[in-house]
This record gives sequence, structure tokens and C-alpha cells, in this order.
Amino acid sequence: MRFTVDAAKNIYECYKVIESFQEAERLRFYELFSLQLTNMIRVVTGDSMIEDREKIKRVELINEILHRSTAKIPAMRLKTHEWTEKSFWGMVAGYVNLNHAVGPLIEGAAKEALKVVSASPPNS
Repeated sequence: MRFTVDAAKNIYECYKVIESFQEAERLRFYELFSLQLTNMIRVVTGDSMIEDREKIKRVELINEILHRSTAKIPAMRLKTHEWTEKSFWGMVAGYVNLNHAVGPLIEGAAKEALKVVSASPPNS
């Protein structure tokens, strides 16, 4: 998957790559994506160039995505309901559209998780 400047569009397009993963790979992706989102919260809170009010706005949006990402993991494992990749990533893009400053952070979290999962053999 190629990531470009248009983060929201690319974030939405993530679903095409993730749909192609086997179930174990998708679960691993969401575990890693969630971990990376916590790192992105640290990036925001540790940036002295961002005003506190803006930090709060960015952290709130990242946290909303993190909440959904961690909720998706048990939904997938327990098969409690279908949560399509297209629906999930459409929701993520919606949050990014609320504050484009979080786009590169979300994109970075997805990119790191995709890099690890793509480099690992299936079922590892």
C-alpha cells in the first residue's frame, strides 16, 4: 500500500489491504495498530509546539479511534458481529476529517502495523 499526502483518503483505502489479510494477520494488525495509536498519543502530548487545547482535541480523536480498534479485536475473535474493514476505515477517515492534523499520526500508526504484518509469514 502506498501512502501519500492525502492521509484521510489513504486511511480509508487501508481496508483494501487489510481485507486481503488472513484472519490471524488482521488480528495482529489491529493489536499493533492499537499499540501504535498509544504511541501517537505520546507524540502529541510530548510536543511542546502544540498548544494544550489543540493537544486535547488531537488526543480525543486518536483515543476514539483507539477505542474502536481495541473493540474490533474481541469482535473479530468472538465473532459477535460483522464489522467490515470498509466500515471501520470509513469511520477512521471520518475522525481524521474532523482534525486533519491527526491524519499523519493515524497514517503512521497504520503504516507501522502494516509493515510488521506484511513482513511476517502468515500465522506467525
